[in-house]
Amino acid sequence: MLLLALISAFVSVAELFLVKLVIDFVISDAFCVSLLFIYLTMYFFFMAFTRIFKNILVGGYINQFEVKLKNQTMPEIYQKVLKIDFIEYNDEKFYDKLNRALTESDSRYFIILMQLFTFCVSTIIFFCVFAIYNNAVILIAVAINVAIYILYYFVENKKKYEFDKKEEAFFRFEDYMNKVFSLEEYAYELRANEGIKEKLFDKYSEYTNRYIEKYKVYLERFLFRSTLMTSLSYLIYWASSVYIAGLLIKARISLGDFLVLLNVVACMSTQMINVLKIIPDIYKSSLYIDDIKEILNYPCPLSNCDYGKTLESFEVLEFKNVFFRYGKELPYVLQNISFSIEKNEIIAIAGLNGAGKTTLLDCALGLIQPDKGHVEFNGVEYNKYNLDDLKTKFSIVFQDYQIYEITIAENILMHPINSTEDETVVLEALKYVNLYEKIISLEKGIHTLISSNKDESNFSYGERQKIVIARAYARKSPIIIFDEPTSSLDVYATNEFYESLLQMGKYQNRTIVFTTHKLHYVIHADKILFLEDGLLKETGNHNSLMALNGKYASLYRLQTEEFFAK
Repeated sequence: MLLLALISAFVSVAELFLVKLVIDFVISDAFCVSLLFIYLTMYFFFMAFTRIFKNILVGGYINQFEVKLKNQTMPEIYQKVLKIDFIEYNDEKFYDKLNRALTESDSRYFIILMQLFTFCVSTIIFFCVFAIYNNAVILIAVAINVAIYILYYFVENKKKYEFDKKEEAFFRFEDYMNKVFSLEEYAYELRANEGIKEKLFDKYSEYTNRYIEKYKVYLERFLFRSTLMTSLSYLIYWASSVYIAGLLIKARISLGDFLVLLNVVACMSTQMINVLKIIPDIYKSSLYIDDIKEILNYPCPLSNCDYGKTLESFEVLEFKNVFFRYGKELPYVLQNISFSIEKNEIIAIAGLNGAGKTTLLDCALGLIQPDKGHVEFNGVEYNKYNLDDLKTKFSIVFQDYQIYEITIAENILMHPINSTEDETVVLEALKYVNLYEKIISLEKGIHTLISSNKDESNFSYGERQKIVIARAYARKSPIIIFDEPTSSLDVYATNEFYESLLQMGKYQNRTIVFTTHKLHYVIHADKILFLEDGLLKETGNHNSLMALNGKYASLYRLQTEEFFAK
């Protein structure tokens, strides 16, 4: 990079002094039109060659560096994020830092490189000009000009910061409006209810008018400060020009020197300002890079996540006196939870909303780590296993499932189709969720691109959820976990799903774990874990829990009465 900076600085300084040589030749006794034409031709060819060479060299280096950054930095951060404890997302400071790292990582290194490059070029040019024209008056003029600009720069940054801070409410509301009018989940409400649109427009107009009035005041003051700074800068330039003209009149400098010196004040001032201005910019960039480094060096929650032992087969998963909470000052979401899940069992985790069902699944998956107690896989604690290997033992359908902007087949496999066997797995999974006929009727079949919002196959929310269920089926893991798997399905599709779920557990020798707050869907489970306020209140099958006549039985009767009343 230093070599590129030297080349760039050389071109800038050479251009300045080649002009002086041409002018001195024009007013000299050796002046000749033909020689002038040769000199000018050589000058323009020289400048054209050096500029093209510089642009190719610098541009090529910059492009290569930027591409390398995009190919290395972002994937590295993405890989690291997947190994960070899920609980950290509840820490606002960590989440903001992670967001900055993801937002800035592909550009911030590039920005700081360009800032350092500009710093080197400006510093070299300044000292080259200073070494040739070290006139005291010129240096004083440069120093005053630089001081005025730096003072203006810091004052203006402070004023802008203070203004933006006072108007954060407007910026937040503006972001909110952009979200409301761009996301699909708001689209139906906005089109179905005219009144809410008018209310939002009125509120936006109110916020915007208030912001514009304040911005006008800020802008007027900004223009005054900017005009004052520019006037002082030109006053210094005028005084310097008068001084340089005096040197020319007294024959202390040549006409070429005179024209060069007129630009020296501006040139040296600009380069010195660039040097001083870039220092705080580099510091600012370094703060972003510190965030990126902190994320990359963030400790993995499982000590042996990359090199622990591998798991040959699944026999039993056990919770032993597990406690968990989302923050040190917050109450426990899970309290003293102990149970086991045996191979090929169908387990229902039941309870009302907020009972702790999803948190319990997150612990089972290793996404979060217990504050007390531990989770064991085949009698061995999670942190003794290789995390990537452990994940292969689970297929998961989350309550807040995601559809990715890839093909239907890739959404099911979660990787590209690599063989005819992969295609067979996809088709079997689609038959399992009763989407086979619809998918194969599409022009591109299982290769149809599906997006997170709209796609050419026009999937309903229920059909999207079926694709996610097909994803769990296709993975062929020994344990399948469903978190409220039928939230987007109608009652017929829901009954159909639970019937097929029982068949999958019975005939494919797979362990099934699912959560629900609708108890009439758990009656055929081998074991029911009934949670209430983070406590495992009751454990057993449907008949034993009904005989116990406790919380489960009471809630089951209530839900059954409500269902038949409809």
